[in-house]
Amino acid sequence: MGQDALHEYLASLAGDVRRIRKLYGFSREELAERAGLHPNTVAVAERGERDLNTISQTRLFAALGCREIRLCDGCLDISFSEECCIRGDLLALDEPFIIRCIGETVRRRRIALDLSLEELSSLTGLHLNSLWNCEKGLVIPKGNTLVRLYLALGTQWVEAESRGLNLY
Repeated sequence: MGQDALHEYLASLAGDVRRIRKLYGFSREELAERAGLHPNTVAVAERGERDLNTISQTRLFAALGCREIRLCDGCLDISFSEECCIRGDLLALDEPFIIRCIGETVRRRRIALDLSLEELSSLTGLHLNSLWNCEKGLVIPKGNTLVRLYLALGTQWVEAESRGLNLY
């Protein structure tokens, strides 16, 4: 991902998080508590200063009301079923489960497009081992890594449903 695309991604994330937080009247501290994150993590996300890892993003989306994220032809699709989640929301999911679901989703999309790991590595500029580890749910990828994957897999934008959070 080039610097311009990364900047655009971070700016989009920052603007949407700040807008939705204010829409619901949360302070940064309240949002951080709801998400199980440090208030500085929320502040950094809102300023677009650096990328968050996938776990922090998922928790932040959940605290903002997101209950479903999709990766399909035009958007990200990570669905967590009610049976896997007692409370029925993303905050109730443990980190290994979230990472495994993301990896499986990326793998299914890659296979549906008939791409090998080597071809996806070439398209994204990510190391083959990094992709394999991501698909196996062995690493917590940064958000910009996932954006690189989404773009290579034909995804043009990311939409987190239920509270109007649209990214990239």
